[in-house]
Amino acid sequence: MKDIELSENMSRFVDCQYALGDTSRGWDCLSFIGDLYRSMGFKFQEEYKGITEYNYKDVWESGGGRRELEEYLLTLGESVDVCHIRRGDLVVFRMHNGNAAPGVYTGNGNVHVITEKGGRTIPFKMFERLKFKLIDIRRLL
Repeated sequence: MKDIELSENMSRFVDCQYALGDTSRGWDCLSFIGDLYRSMGFKFQEEYKGITEYNYKDVWESGGGRRELEEYLLTLGESVDVCHIRRGDLVVFRMHNGNAAPGVYTGNGNVHVITEKGGRTIPFKMFERLKFKLIDIRRLL
């Protein structure tokens, strides 16, 4: 993957709106990584434990899918030690509410995430202050 390709594909997620399951209005954490990595050639499995990109919103809103999301994220690509992280790697972390979430490493110690506050870039050094805990780094490309 070339840096320019990542930069071009990431640009639409900067300061984007959060919208669970509705990419016509914005992105959630799962549609963000799906759209980004698909645009760069990564092939996702269509279903994981009965959850698909089409029913994810309903499962999440009914209180399900939290454990499955974390498990699913940890099946993507290959695990990479944090000291070997590079631009474009998937960062899997636990948020302050206990839910796992994905982000994308953008370089210089920064991770782009989409939360209910929308798309934003967070320095790794802020994870502890935000009560985020790193789970794994995954290399998809």
